[in-house]
Amino acid sequence: MPHDAAGKLNCRALLGNRPKRRALQTRVAAKVAPLGLPRGVERSQAQHQEVKRFYGLVKELNPQLEQEAQRQVAQQRIHQAVQQHSRGGGIGM
Repeated sequence: MPHDAAGKLNCRALLGNRPKRRALQTRVAAKVAPLGLPRGVERSQAQHQEVKRFYGLVKELNPQLEQEAQRQVAQQRIHQAVQQHSRGGGIGM
């Protein structure tokens, strides 16, 4: 493991500075691209979230997403029924 002059672990000693690490990630992404793994967004402003917090948000949003999905399905069925009726097919869902 690389250490700096003070004896502390130092990733820069092994991986280099930010531009070098970015280039390394790009090279690795090119190697694994045939496996269907895309490179992450360069210079992303994404922040790490605790797994517990993430799943809490998923659980909180899930009922809202379910309601929205049901609403969209209902709208789609109405649209299909209207189209079928306008073609003289009557209403059938």
